[in-house]
Amino acid sequence: MPLPSSPTLPAAGSRPAPSLLQRLLRTKPIDSFVEEPESQGLRRSMGLFQLTMLGVGATVGTGIFVVLTGAVPKAGRPCCCPSCWPASPPP
Repeated sequence: MPLPSSPTLPAAGSRPAPSLLQRLLRTKPIDSFVEEPESQGLRRSMGLFQLTMLGVGATVGTGIFVVLTGAVPKAGRPCCCPSCWPASPPP
């Protein structure tokens, strides 16, 4: 009795799936930009709530780094100081 074929394997004669590196470094040919008609610009995909949460997250994230640059050099170990040095304000 033959075993059923695996659904993850490519069919005979088809190209194998591109590797992760190939997918990350892929480019779009310039000809496709020339052939496309002028678009209307970018489509809005974020609403008021998403934009508000993005702003709140950016503010809280920035606050965490600001507080840590003041607290880590005083109470942290010596290895923490070089990691916070680029973000710390000048004396």
